[in-house]
Amino acid sequence: MSEEHPASVWMLSGDLFFASKIKGVVEAVGGTFKISKTLPGAEDAPTCVLFDLKACGDSLADDAATCRQCFPNAKLIAYGPHVQTTTLQAARAAGIGTVLTNSQFSRDVAHWVLGGGGS
Repeated sequence: MSEEHPASVWMLSGDLFFASKIKGVVEAVGGTFKISKTLPGAEDAPTCVLFDLKACGDSLADDAATCRQCFPNAKLIAYGPHVQTTTLQAARAAGIGTVLTNSQFSRDVAHWVLGGGGS
């Protein structure tokens, strides 16, 4: 992200432990980070929305569609346990461009959230 357009990352989750790692990465480059169990509002204008698949539940498809409509330039990234293949497939079916296992995502958070990864 450039200095004129710092990262604004919104994480849909309740996992405060993992959130602290992401927050550190985002804030290190001057970006903002928010964690919530609800979607960002229009005033938030995130550059990246993270979907913790353990926390999304049945609203995943609707939430992804809302994000694509309201924040068309934001990267949408979903991540979850590798053993929950059905949930990972549901995220892909919901139109989330980047779907990762927890280990894939946590291995290089900066790349996915701030770099060229994600869609």
